[in-house]
Amino acid sequence: MKAESTPLFNNGETNARLLASIPSDTEGEFLDVYEEPMQLPEGKKSSTCDKHIANGLCSDMIGDFWLQGCDFPRAEEEGLIRIEFSCIGPSALKRRCRMKLTQYDVNGNILNTGAVK
Repeated sequence: MKAESTPLFNNGETNARLLASIPSDTEGEFLDVYEEPMQLPEGKKSSTCDKHIANGLCSDMIGDFWLQGCDFPRAEEEGLIRIEFSCIGPSALKRRCRMKLTQYDVNGNILNTGAVK
């Protein structure tokens, strides 16, 4: 189930995993970083996504996300950062990767998205 349709803490029911706790700007405070399960295509298209992930695509995207995309003001207000990687598979025409990183709030509302460059 996509993160946008589920609150992060719904009576303890979430598939998100805690990745890390990172220091916030507030002295002594930390932000918890949660990652939702990846939403990837099925069948042959998933093998392309698997190769991209194995080659470090998600790591590159998360690096860009920290520098350019993370909605830190909202994250500090909620005390956490919630992300999800998703892809519908390579485009049929250009064969380009369509991996996307999305940041959600605790209620599953989209805060921002970033795509492969």
